[in-house]
Amino acid sequence: MPSWHMLNIDDREKADGVRGKFPEFIFDGHDWIVKLLAQPKLPSADSPEAVPKYYTEALNDKWHELGALSVLLPELIAIIFSHVEYMDDAACLAVTHRLLGYEGFRRAVELRRWEWYYLGRWRYARIITLGSGVKTLPKGLLDETEQEEMKRDASSYGLFYDMDKRSRWAAPFDMAWHYRDWQLKPALARISHLRSDELRIRLLIQDTSPTYAPQSTWALCNFDTREYIRAGAIANMKIPGSEGRMLQVGSVADGPFIRGKRKVVDLGTVAIILTAWPCYQSGGQWAGHRLEICRVRTLSRKNWKDVSRWAVGLIEDWARGMDAHLLYY
Repeated sequence: MPSWHMLNIDDREKADGVRGKFPEFIFDGHDWIVKLLAQPKLPSADSPEAVPKYYTEALNDKWHELGALSVLLPELIAIIFSHVEYMDDAACLAVTHRLLGYEGFRRAVELRRWEWYYLGRWRYARIITLGSGVKTLPKGLLDETEQEEMKRDASSYGLFYDMDKRSRWAAPFDMAWHYRDWQLKPALARISHLRSDELRIRLLIQDTSPTYAPQSTWALCNFDTREYIRAGAIANMKIPGSEGRMLQVGSVADGPFIRGKRKVVDLGTVAIILTAWPCYQSGGQWAGHRLEICRVRTLSRKNWKDVSRWAVGLIEDWARGMDAHLLYY
């Protein structure tokens, strides 16, 4: 059984979480692929109007009524925060006094920008999931320059065999685990145990996080064939396993993401299956096509086709074909 990688041909990048044999990763959940293909709304601190009012209310109060810190000029507070180098420190300082909320929010946004670098970076890129040992690619996928690069860097074991060590292919780094395990917990541990302090920390982290319009209808879109697959259709899937056990049931669409206690398929999973090349099972129809995850209302409905029902049937076939492996999920 070959080993697989998902690749962004345009940017010469690989996706974390897609590595090894299909049964080892395909149903693990692929929020990171969704984040690479979907553009979130990012928080802004470019002007006071862009900052939530909660953090600017103190600026409109009478400073002499706000305690000892009111003797500090706003410019001095800004300078203090400019020397804070870690999000954890900025969050803890920002919640200690109302006067620090505005500059604390601005600094938190600045410090978190590097986390967002890869969010939406793969939108409209040619995506393909390749098995090791592949000798040929879909016809017309590469231009002449890219063909020369492949010819120069390919191994006798396959076009992309060990290419990350010999060429410029790299894996975009998912910050989710780092932020979850390293920054949030220390900040909560360092503040007082008053519930109000904990809520302020959580609010600051939430307000400086990307958002994905949870009430909108999101879909995996193929800009070459002008087809799309709705996240809601994938969330509504009921996937039975052996011995009467349900592998997926009761899931819901949360923007472009699929949430639920029993969930094995999301839009990232769909993208992997549809871009797999060569695909010995049904799938691979979108290999090398330009993909994006976006809100359906942003598409020109006149020229686009909803193929969600077809995709659901395809995923069900995959689930049945891998039922023995799904026992471990």
